[in-house]
Amino acid sequence: MSEGTNQVAGPGQDIRDNQDDFDPVNASASGVIDDLPAWILSLTAVARTGLAFSDSLYERERYEEILKVVARMQEAAGARDRGVDTSVFAEGPRGIPGYVTPKTAVGAIVLDASRRVLLIRRADSGVWLYPTGWADVGYSPAEVVVKEVQEETGVHCTPTHLLAVLDGMRLGFTQVAMYSSIFLCRADGGELTPWADSMGDWYYRPRPFEIRYVLPPTMAKLKQPREPKQMIWLRADGELPDQPLLHACLFAYASDMTLLDSTLLPHQLSWMDRRIFAASLDHAMWFHRNARADDWFLYDMVSPTTQHSRGLAQGKMYDQSGRLLLSVAQEGLIRVRD
Repeated sequence: MSEGTNQVAGPGQDIRDNQDDFDPVNASASGVIDDLPAWILSLTAVARTGLAFSDSLYERERYEEILKVVARMQEAAGARDRGVDTSVFAEGPRGIPGYVTPKTAVGAIVLDASRRVLLIRRADSGVWLYPTGWADVGYSPAEVVVKEVQEETGVHCTPTHLLAVLDGMRLGFTQVAMYSSIFLCRADGGELTPWADSMGDWYYRPRPFEIRYVLPPTMAKLKQPREPKQMIWLRADGELPDQPLLHACLFAYASDMTLLDSTLLPHQLSWMDRRIFAASLDHAMWFHRNARADDWFLYDMVSPTTQHSRGLAQGKMYDQSGRLLLSVAQEGLIRVRD
């Protein structure tokens, strides 16, 4: 599928591979100058989006440095003399001056060979929905779809048809003026990595346990308070020897990994919020049965109370047949720093 001269990337192919190759040695100066305003706009959009969504002081400083470099590029390119609205470099892209235009988004209805539909459970609301996201400067709508699906789910897809363009306000699912282009896509490969996009590099860090979230993870930012409950499937990474004490030690390790997550949810807090300081004050466990930590087990957690900078969390671990393996209780100190 293509839109104009923009080609859609295939599985495993970077969308930039479809753009004309740029040879910095043989390119003419006039060609570089002609392309520079578009590159400046793209960099500005990336930096402004990063500032809007990042709480990390380090990351924000990097985005601000990009804007400073962009300002020097804009001056060197003589953007104002070339008819470019230079206010976008201070305020971000805003369309034609004097007009307020809707935001644009894309959505993907992705089908696999068995005609199953790819859905994701949104971390902010818990609603199951097809992959969707805001359009990015410098990409065609079809290219954004490919990028969003891969970032949010790990699946490679190819758009085949434009199904609909939805008016979010008229349909009642947004409170801002928004048009969403919905594409029918074919799944071509990849591996499911749910919530990888919202959890950032935390998702890919090596750890001794594999984790599968039943409910949206508390690593993602919350738009509204949630019930103080969390459920995950866990198993040790690798096959372990038949040593009951070793497995008991691993269960003890796993019990501390996510237990305090449930204490944050009613307060609309996330571990991605760098202001949070937390520490375990006490931790108790009751082992009811021997079990293997390298088999999948369900960890069901709930927080009965969180107040005055302290949170109480309780958890139970079950094997795949539903037998209760062990019970856990933990009190934690949780503070939000100014």
